[in-house]
Amino acid sequence: SLAPTNRKGHSAVVYHSSMYIYGGYFGIRGISQEFWTFHFDTRKWLCVSTPSHSTGPGPRHGHSAVVYHTGMYLFGGLMGLSEQKDLWKWDFLSSSWSNIRTSQGPPPVVGHASIVFKDSMLIFGGGISNSSPNDDLWKYHFDTQAWK
Repeated sequence: SLAPTNRKGHSAVVYHSSMYIYGGYFGIRGISQEFWTFHFDTRKWLCVSTPSHSTGPGPRHGHSAVVYHTGMYLFGGLMGLSEQKDLWKWDFLSSSWSNIRTSQGPPPVVGHASIVFKDSMLIFGGGISNSSPNDDLWKYHFDTQAWK
């Protein structure tokens, strides 16, 4: 059966009775934009197909992801050699990606951690290449789509 190959720096979240993993670093084979789901009940992997015309976060690793209501929110990470500060939402109901454009927000960051608390996503730490990790704490409010 098909299943994800070896990787690191991917994200993993749980929605209902499935785990969803996105992206990651393959080593010499580069960076992944694969999107997989593992169904706990059937113990089977499925590749999540996305409409070919839709854009998504693209290949990246060192990003973070959380689930809030019916969406998975993916932030930051490394694409090639450049750190990212973009925020993407995967809608579990419509099976589609959307880019959430926000005015202020965290600088580009890799290797940070994120969690959901009440109606917000909190992002802590991380950094960019060739510099010390940071201790910044950022808060993204889902309803107002504002960073603090």
